[in-house]
Amino acid sequence: MLRVAAIALFVAALAGCALPAPPKADDIRPQALPNLTVPAQWVEKGGAAGAVANGWLAGFNDPNLDALVREAIANNPDLRVAAARVEQAAGYVKLAGATLYPQVNLLARGGGSLSGDSSGLEGVGIFANWELDLWGRVRAGREAAQLQYVSAELDIEYARQSIAALVAKSWFLATEARLQKATGEDMMRSAERIVGLAQDRVRVGKGDEYDVTLAQASLQTYRDAVQQLDLSYRQALRALEALVGRYPAGAVEVPLRLAAKPGPVPVGMPSELLERRPDVVAAERRIAVAFYRTEEAKAARLPRISLTAAVTTISSELFVLQDRDNPMWSAGASLLAPIYLGGALQSQVEIRTV
Repeated sequence: MLRVAAIALFVAALAGCALPAPPKADDIRPQALPNLTVPAQWVEKGGAAGAVANGWLAGFNDPNLDALVREAIANNPDLRVAAARVEQAAGYVKLAGATLYPQVNLLARGGGSLSGDSSGLEGVGIFANWELDLWGRVRAGREAAQLQYVSAELDIEYARQSIAALVAKSWFLATEARLQKATGEDMMRSAERIVGLAQDRVRVGKGDEYDVTLAQASLQTYRDAVQQLDLSYRQALRALEALVGRYPAGAVEVPLRLAAKPGPVPVGMPSELLERRPDVVAAERRIAVAFYRTEEAKAARLPRISLTAAVTTISSELFVLQDRDNPMWSAGASLLAPIYLGGALQSQVEIRTV
C-alpha cells in the first residue's frame, strides 16, 4: 500500500513540472521583421526627454472634450463586441483549466424490474477521474487560453485609446474649421466694403468700371471660400457626431478657440514607445498563444494517464447477483495512448507551428 502511495506521489510530482517558456521578443523580432532595427535614440532632435506619461487627454484641460470621449466610448458598438469577446475569453480560461482537477460524476439508474433500460440493474454510483498532466497538454491549453484572454483585454484597450484619439482629432479639426470659417467671413465682409468703395469712386468720377468688376470678382472668390469652409466645418461636426453616437442630431458645439497647448511631450525612446502600444503587446501575447497551442498539440501525441475511483451500490430484481459488499469501493488507473490516427495528431502540430 505504501508503495502504491509513493508511486502516486511521484506521478503527481511529475504532473507539476513547469511548462517551457514562450520565445522572447528579442528572439521573435529577427524572424518577424528581419530588416528592422529599432534605434536606441532618435536621429532628429526634438521634443523633451523623459518618460511618456499617461493621461494625455487631461493635458488639454477641456471638460467638454473629456465628456465627448466618455460618450464615444460608452456608445461605440465595436467596443461592446470587444467586451463580449473578453468575457468569452475569460470563460475559455476556466474551461481550459477545468481538467486539471478531478472530475466527479454521479450515475443513478432505476425503473422497476428492468431498471428503465432493460438491463435489470438498479443502483447509484459516484465516479471520479483525474488525468495526470504528465506532458503538460492541459496546462499548455490553459496558458494559451489565459494569454488569449490577456490579448483580448489589450485589444479593447487599444480600441478605447484609438476612439479617444479620433474624438480629440475630430474635435480640434472642427474647432479649426470654425475658426477658418470665421476668418473667411471677416475677409468677405472686407471685400464687400471694397466693392462699395469702388462703386463710390465711380459715382464721384474718381474710378472706373474695371475696379468695380475686379472688386466684385474678389468678393465672389471670398464667398466661395466661405462656402467651402462652412462645408468643412459641417463635415467635421458630422464626423464628431458619428463618433459619439449622436448623428444626425446636429447638436455638437465646438469652442470658438483652440484649447491651450499642453506642455512639451516627452518623446522617450523608440523601443519604449513601441512597447507601450497595446496592439503591439497583444501581438506578442498571441505569439505566446501560438507557442502553447503547439506544445498542446505535441503533448496530445503522448499517452494520457488517469487515476480513477468509484463507489457504487447495485441491486437487481431480475436476476441474482453474486455475493459482494455493498456499497463497493474501487480505485485504479487507465492509460490511453494513440497508436495510429492517420497522421491527424502530427498534422495538428504542423498546422499550429506555421
